Amino acid sequence: MAYRSYLEFMAERYHTSESFLIQLNGKRKAYGARARSVLKVPNIRPFKVEELKVGRNYKDENGLGARSLVVDTKNKQLFIYDPLKSARSAGGAAMVVDDGEEEERMGRLVAMFPLTPGYERFIHRGSWRLKNMVEFPVWRYDKQLLKTGKRGKEAVMVAHGPNNPVGVLWCGLSKSGIGIHGTSSPRTIGRSRSAGCYRLANWDVARLVSYVRPGARVIVR
Repeated sequence: MAYRSYLEFMAERYHTSESFLIQLNGKRKAYGARARSVLKVPNIRPFKVEELKVGRNYKDENGLGARSLVVDTKNKQLFIYDPLKSARSAGGAAMVVDDGEEEERMGRLVAMFPLTPGYERFIHRGSWRLKNMVEFPVWRYDKQLLKTGKRGKEAVMVAHGPNNPVGVLWCGLSKSGIGIHGTSSPRTIGRSRSAGCYRLANWDVARLVSYVRPGARVIVR
């Protein structure tokens, strides 16, 4: 479940794809990347996977558990609202609240991330709660759950790592078996569908602990 190459590591660290790094650096340099090699990368704050800890749990802190998350399954976006701040639309942001009064109750939009929702038949719309947030989780591979959305009796436990199918952070909801998590394939975000959970790129999902904590309301629309 670890990175398969230095190129893959560098691509995720700088929020991009291996193919884009190849375009920037050429095949020989990109594929030949090793420790201490120098590559051209996007000018962006790096995702430092080494700062995460296996099994680290997060609790509510600084009132972040009072915030709200809105999963917009149609536009494939995750919105985070702070009720302690007055509502103010971010420039260019697609607001998903029902009306002005609802937006005012939810507060100010403080963050938004692209995501991949589940197939329509697996989406559970409604209001839930964020129950837990765990770094580097072990994934329970349940073939029946992936096909039908219902938990099976037989499963395989997959070790933690950036290439674990649920990525580097699991955010479990009060809806059993459903969570917000990372992915081993960031290029699929916003394109493919899942078996019920909500996927973000690892570099985005790792940032959620700075915006929300367990106890937060999760609205799926």
